[in-house]
Amino acid sequence: MWYKRTYNQRPYSRRTNFKNTNNGNIKKFKKGHYCYSLNLSNGKKYVGYTSNPNKRFSDHFQGKGAKVTKKYKPISIYHIQKCKSIYHAKKAERLMYFQMKKRFGIKKVRGAGYTNSINF
Repeated sequence: MWYKRTYNQRPYSRRTNFKNTNNGNIKKFKKGHYCYSLNLSNGKKYVGYTSNPNKRFSDHFQGKGAKVTKKYKPISIYHIQKCKSIYHAKKAERLMYFQMKKRFGIKKVRGAGYTNSINF
């Protein structure tokens, strides 16, 4: 994988091909703390964290999520990582954001507090 594993967590990492389907069939996840990234339209990425992934992903795919995901519709889930606490999920989100920014460029990635959708 392209990022370093940190915080002594057992990773729940997978690159997925979950698509935004009309009937909303998105894989169900157990409750817990997760850090995730989404593929958006126009090749852009969004990084976030959540304690309820099923609700958060449905919000994103229905256009009720973050401003960035309202402007650029999510295409699929790029990466999911399970963390042992909300503190570790926030740290992993920040780390993932900076790793993705380094890999894809600042004009392609939003999340972790860097969510200005005006210039995106």
